[in-house]
Amino acid sequence: MEHLLNGTSDFLSLAVHADWDFFLQDYAVIDFQVRHIDHVGTEPYIAQRFGPTTNWFINHVHGSGIRVLVIISNSLKLNFYGGEITDNNWHWITLVKVLNEYGLYIDRIQTGYASAAAGFSSPGPLTIGHYVGPNFLRGSIDEIRFQHSNIVAGAPNVGLTDLLTLPTEAYAISTNPYPIAALKKNVISGYHCFMAGYMDAKRKEFDPLKLPDGTIF
Repeated sequence: MEHLLNGTSDFLSLAVHADWDFFLQDYAVIDFQVRHIDHVGTEPYIAQRFGPTTNWFINHVHGSGIRVLVIISNSLKLNFYGGEITDNNWHWITLVKVLNEYGLYIDRIQTGYASAAAGFSSPGPLTIGHYVGPNFLRGSIDEIRFQHSNIVAGAPNVGLTDLLTLPTEAYAISTNPYPIAALKKNVISGYHCFMAGYMDAKRKEFDPLKLPDGTIF
């Protein structure tokens, strides 16, 4: 379901789980839907923190764009930006890992690229809509998914020429919106606002918040 966050105190927190270990995989995808209410400062989307020196996050820095940052044992491993969101519409954000290459996408269009020599782990709890201190997301987030495969068939490249295929239906455990067979156990939140053709305004209730073990709350 859609999670509307107030920008001052609302966020979701999920316990440590192997499914959040995106950066250790050879092929992996994190994707979600987001809609901003305003455009001020730094607003975290998704983060994982294991103490003050090991953490990663995907956030939106207004004036700069979507940022992916990874710090392991106080060593900077990854730090790059994609495009900026400047409106109040829903957008599909995707982070794709293909071996040592990473791509950021907004609404299927590649907007950022980076490479890193090795995988790394941050075994901490997952937070959605908050990182540390006063930084919170003011807006809505939904259709959050971690997938340990390249389910979107992304091919990130330094020229930013890759295009993904937009999903055609809501994410669920039993359905596959892509023409690639893959498990859906890592869907955290079913889509409250999936639009026909992706950008249509029609909305419908779908799944509640769902954890990888099937727990619903």
